Amino acid sequence: MNKINYSLATTACALLLSAIFTASPTAVSDAQAQISATNSQTTEQPAEIDLVRIPLPVDFEDQTIDWDNVFFGFEGAFVDVIENPDQNEDNPSDFVGRYVKDAEIYWAGAFFWTEDTFWFNEENNTITMDVWSPRANVGINLKLEQSDGSGEFDSFAVTSTSGEWETLTWSYSGVPQQIDWDQLTIIFDFHVGQNGDGGPDWTWYFDNIQVNAAGPDDDREEGPGTPEDLVPISLPQDFEEDDFDWNFAFFGFESGMMARVGNPDPSGINTSDWVGRMIKGSGPFWAGGFMHIDEPFTIDADMPVATMKVWSPRENVPILFKVENQTTGAEYEMISNTTVAGEWEEMSWDLSGAGTTGEWDVIVMIFDFQDGAVGDGGEDFTWFFDDIEVNAEGQPVSIGNPDLGDNPRSFELAQNYPNPFNPTTQIQFQLPEASEVMLEVYNMAGQRVGVLANGSFSAGTHSVSFDAASLASGVYLYRLTAGSFVQTRKMLLVK
Repeated sequence: MNKINYSLATTACALLLSAIFTASPTAVSDAQAQISATNSQTTEQPAEIDLVRIPLPVDFEDQTIDWDNVFFGFEGAFVDVIENPDQNEDNPSDFVGRYVKDAEIYWAGAFFWTEDTFWFNEENNTITMDVWSPRANVGINLKLEQSDGSGEFDSFAVTSTSGEWETLTWSYSGVPQQIDWDQLTIIFDFHVGQNGDGGPDWTWYFDNIQVNAAGPDDDREEGPGTPEDLVPISLPQDFEEDDFDWNFAFFGFESGMMARVGNPDPSGINTSDWVGRMIKGSGPFWAGGFMHIDEPFTIDADMPVATMKVWSPRENVPILFKVENQTTGAEYEMISNTTVAGEWEEMSWDLSGAGTTGEWDVIVMIFDFQDGAVGDGGEDFTWFFDDIEVNAEGQPVSIGNPDLGDNPRSFELAQNYPNPFNPTTQIQFQLPEASEVMLEVYNMAGQRVGVLANGSFSAGTHSVSFDAASLASGVYLYRLTAGSFVQTRKMLLVK
């Protein structure tokens, strides 16, 4: 699997955060005067990543710890430990952590290493932290990582008040039980454009970091710790084989959890005993899962369709179906929407745009793939799927319009995926009629940096790839012109 698609590496999807995190400066309490005075009392961050590991929980009261060498700030964020500037009954601690953001990019943050590793299970999978924020509605990304760079998992919480202490909770449901974590990365005001200026509105305080993890005597479920541990499955797949090691068939990412379970509703078009299940936890909306395929397949020009039976708790849920090549990193995805709730239906995805020469050995699925669709691990974010087949006989369904047949009813330019990206991304657009199409890319200075399409296109849904290997990191605009229709969207390149 192409790891860059799902690993944030100190970035995350600008789509989600633009929707749920809106920074609006708010007046703060009288403690702001004390806070402003402390902003100039900074010390240098470690020049090299050779940090002091600290025990959990973290409360900053032990002044024998060399706190100047505990946190490592990156991209213009700074963290140190100071006296509590707003000591009261909500947080009577003498010392707290201070985070100052004076950055060139919004994902500026800091990380620290823990003395011992920890892991999460279904019962114990949260982290709590006391936060003092100068503004309400500030999104905070608290990322799990492994200090050797081999794994990461993002979770978000949002401040609800300003100028006072509050306790926030981050959920890590869906984190693989097989991974041991030893690094926490904190990014305050994780929102595009929120770079900070180092002043009072960009200074936060935090304390009492409690990691509610599994205990040393708890049993861990078997399963893959990395994608390399997966046991490939065959196609078509109906999940009925009892001798297969299903614990190693699926790999979830962000907060997606896949498993083989008994059919919860053996009725209608699907009375089989066993099915796949996807649970979407509290991570970003692109949380999902994937499977490796034992024999690479190509797309049949005569039957370029993937089909799958789906049981959805809600109708009109967009499901992304993606094929990838582990070796080359090639990828192609399409989206179809569910049409019913609480019963099995047959869904299909048109893969004709993937071509007929490339080989594919990974299938990725993301349920409820839409801006703001953050799961909670409950019934409304649990889907079941069965009978996965590629090169099947079926009718392709247009993106976002499951009842339209071959051709969409309207012009539309879709958000690129993945986003942020490095260095390639896919851009899809739909045409209700044959049109002369121009698809262009511009930088924020208004200079055209690429032409992705220029010519006649038939009615239907089309996908093109944008390779930004020669461009610098930043925000870019892409514009579709089809006849009199014009639509522009933004995308974020992060290198």
